[in-house]
Amino acid sequence: MGEKRKYAKRKIVFRILLMAIIGLYLLQTVWSHRIWYYHSQEIPVSIEAALKKDVMSQEDYALLFEQTGLGRCAIDELLGRGEEGKQQILNSQRWFFKEYQVKCTPLLWWFTREDILIDSAHNQAIGPPIPTLQPGDILLTLSTHSLGWTHGHAAIALDHQVLLESRVLGENSALSEVDSWRYYANYVIVRVKNAPNKLRHKVAEYARESLQNIPYRLTAGLLGEKAADASSTFFGSQCAYLPWYAWNQFGIDLDGDGGRLVTPMDILKSDKIEIVQVYGIDPALF
Repeated sequence: MGEKRKYAKRKIVFRILLMAIIGLYLLQTVWSHRIWYYHSQEIPVSIEAALKKDVMSQEDYALLFEQTGLGRCAIDELLGRGEEGKQQILNSQRWFFKEYQVKCTPLLWWFTREDILIDSAHNQAIGPPIPTLQPGDILLTLSTHSLGWTHGHAAIALDHQVLLESRVLGENSALSEVDSWRYYANYVIVRVKNAPNKLRHKVAEYARESLQNIPYRLTAGLLGEKAADASSTFFGSQCAYLPWYAWNQFGIDLDGDGGRLVTPMDILKSDKIEIVQVYGIDPALF
């Protein structure tokens, strides 16, 4: 009887482990991809008439956002560049309607993965240009997920080409190129509303000088003071905490729900930001 009981227990344990493995697999491969790559099935419409107007209406900005993924601040900036800027807007529309496939790839073994664009030959592809990035802008993506949790990823722009990000557990925060974000299946670029240009440069410079090469800490903001002393021994950051911390040092709290944990979605929900550019996510959601 003893051997039979041991065998029965082993079967139960095996079944539990098997169910757990299957459950985690489904979370990572199915549930995580409920937020997938968005591509409009509509036929692009002409936007040239709107671009010729001296003063555009709310409806014009809404049309351009729907057709290019560029927010009002990005449209105004590009139009300020004259004919070159108009061509960049038209180019953004062509990129916005270009269809790709998406591949789920490992970032931290099997546990953390990210969704990237691939072409018809299954080679890594690149998405639309990011033409209006400014110091202090924040880049957010929902392409990164861990064990079913689509937590996303974030970075802060130091200038129009260079970013600073806390990328993954085990790595210190480091500089990266903006084009590295064009491989993601989706992203949103946001800007702090009404922030003077001088302030945005100060935030970016602070991030460059004080938040580079700091350890990745999942518990950033959860233990002790939420805005801990950056010079302390145990200071560290996770992806969304880094841009939040940089702006918080200048009195602007971008945590949309005010909790201890700062996530990319918390920043996206903040009433202090405006959309610069959207890709791979339905513009109608904003």
